[in-house]
Amino acid sequence: MDTFEASSTWVNLLSLVFMIVYLPANFPASYAMDVLGCRHALIIGSTLQTVGALIRCVKPAAPGSAYLVMGGQALAALGQPFFTDMPPKIAVDWFPPYQRVMASLSMPIGAALGFVLPSAFGLQNMLYVHLIWTSAALLLILLCFNASPSRPPSPE
Repeated sequence: MDTFEASSTWVNLLSLVFMIVYLPANFPASYAMDVLGCRHALIIGSTLQTVGALIRCVKPAAPGSAYLVMGGQALAALGQPFFTDMPPKIAVDWFPPYQRVMASLSMPIGAALGFVLPSAFGLQNMLYVHLIWTSAALLLILLCFNASPSRPPSPE
């Protein structure tokens, strides 16, 4: 709190912004997944996450950096539904019925890692780790993730 010269309410709002933004952002994210497909929805979500992470990595000594951090947090929060809603869609589009439950487990495993990693790295370092992680994910999505599988997973 002292680093950004922010009140405890402001710091708490950094966490709450994800919950506040999730519901209204969920509808356009779901729409994008259905209309644009998995690849384009992941590109949108990953871009929002990467830009948000980049903004959050601003040096705390800069004037107004608390507002920049909140702006980056809001952008990252806008990108969150593109990822949290994606596992069932990918499971249906890419996996045969007998593998869909296992494919959908990526979300809870990722959430568990998200709870553990910040305490392992520390807050400021975790922001840098998040920037590297989201940048790598965006690059991998752009280079490797196809719009659909080359052949259907299996007959329904």
